[in-house]
Amino acid sequence: MQSLLKSGRLVCGLKSAPGCKVLILNRKGGAGKSTFSISLASVLQQQHSVEMVDFDAQRTAHFWTTQSQLVPGQAFNFDKGQVFSLAVKVDRSSEVIILDTPSNFTNAEMERYLTLADRIIIPVQPSPVDIHAILGFMTDLMRSPTFKQRNIPVAFVATRNPNGEEAMEQFRRVLGHLRHPVLGYMSNTDNYQQAFNQGMSFLAIDPDLDSALWQNVEEWLAIAPPAEAKVVKVEKVKTATITRFGSEKPAEEPEAPPSHVTVEVQTHDEVEPENAEQNADTALGEQHNGPATAGSTRRDGAASTLSPSR
Repeated sequence: MQSLLKSGRLVCGLKSAPGCKVLILNRKGGAGKSTFSISLASVLQQQHSVEMVDFDAQRTAHFWTTQSQLVPGQAFNFDKGQVFSLAVKVDRSSEVIILDTPSNFTNAEMERYLTLADRIIIPVQPSPVDIHAILGFMTDLMRSPTFKQRNIPVAFVATRNPNGEEAMEQFRRVLGHLRHPVLGYMSNTDNYQQAFNQGMSFLAIDPDLDSALWQNVEEWLAIAPPAEAKVVKVEKVKTATITRFGSEKPAEEPEAPPSHVTVEVQTHDEVEPENAEQNADTALGEQHNGPATAGSTRRDGAASTLSPSR
């Protein structure tokens, strides 16, 4: 989409924006998606240009952007019948665009979100109920045609963790079967909520809060400045002289070849689509039955139900 000048900014459509689009995704309510989105924006805006797009009708993340003024933000609701390509414009110079999503979305709505994402972060509470729910959601995600086609990198973050590393043991063991990284956990502290209530960054309250997590997130995102327009160098062809009926007439210069856009494709070491659903089933068995014992496989080649360790 062609860039437009709006309020002194060079803007473009969200899909064509060169910045890293980070999709915060989990179908289950209460996972801490908005809190994570707000906190991530607070961290990244220290060294990067960041925008927030809030797809949740509750507009929690958008409200925080208007109160804090740390990052620009906008809200968009697919249910209102707006034309997406016309409604959502972002700053072309933004290095990171955080996409906060609602709960209880349909598979069709999930496909829309996936068309936008460069990377996906899934916030999950480290409780047995939430871990069980995310395994079912991951099966749907891995079956998604858009997800398979685009091979979008995925990572997990534990939210509202009350017991630190002790609570992370089962979380890492079960989700480890999905072969997507666990970046760390957000502590179950009031500082995140206090920062939201006061319209500020949580770092202003506690600069060292969950620093290991945020360092891991930044490294995993591998944020790079937006690609600049590449200039194609065209050598000018000298004018030829043609003699015609005793007169000299310069031949027309050939047209310069069109500029080409160089597209950089990144490859990611992610789960192969054909193995993805099997890994989700394996993780589900791991949650219910504990670590697998040697040789616990099924003859039909389907995902194994893991036996409890003894």
